[in-house]
Amino acid sequence: MKFFALSSAAMTAMLLLCSCSDRDSADKKLNQAVKQARQGEWESVQKSASDLAVDYPKTSAPLLLQALAYEKSGDMFKAIDLATQCAKADPENFTVLYTLGRLYSQDAQRSAEAFTILEHALELKPDDRNTLILLCNLGVTRNEPNTGKYIDMLMKQSDRESFARIGYLKALFLGNNGKISEAVNYMFEAAKSSRDNPLLILNAARFIDRQGREYRIKARNLYMIFVSIYQRTASPAPELLQEAKIRIQKLAVR
Repeated sequence: MKFFALSSAAMTAMLLLCSCSDRDSADKKLNQAVKQARQGEWESVQKSASDLAVDYPKTSAPLLLQALAYEKSGDMFKAIDLATQCAKADPENFTVLYTLGRLYSQDAQRSAEAFTILEHALELKPDDRNTLILLCNLGVTRNEPNTGKYIDMLMKQSDRESFARIGYLKALFLGNNGKISEAVNYMFEAAKSSRDNPLLILNAARFIDRQGREYRIKARNLYMIFVSIYQRTASPAPELLQEAKIRIQKLAVR
């Protein structure tokens, strides 16, 4: 389960505003590029980025804009190449590092590089929520030692709505490190606070179910909550309901 850190429009706005040295003059063309990104007009974004490269030759914004457009067109090789060029030219720019780390994070074979780059980005902008989200997702997948620290930092920023997803990540991390009892408790609480996300509840039930018979009551409770909520959704998948109902019956047997 992963967070999506920024929408295309928000990402574009961040790239532009953070990367141009003269914000007062970066209005018409920059705003136009943001509008184009918001509307998904990526070919137009490419053209705008070329124009911006002439107007702002000493900034990273044009290349980063092009990188985003190439990403959206599916050309990850070109997107990463442009972001890498920016990082070589401006290695202490938070937005550049965040972008490169985010692009790398989409390639499992470059996840180690992504994690290192994003840690550096966080040093430049401590407590940045979007960077923490990516670090937590990557860290749980890779079981990086610092992941627990980043999850706790993210939890401090979280509201009730996002607690469930962060608690889910923390439970996975604890489970990966053999702290089963703590993991089960976090997973159970995360699921109970996620009534609007039945699939998270189901995944939490599965996780707890795998930890052994001593946790069967909690697993069964979550399967029951899942069925109660999920069967009222618009188009529930019969196989998921069947899976949960079978586990409810089996876990009832002492």
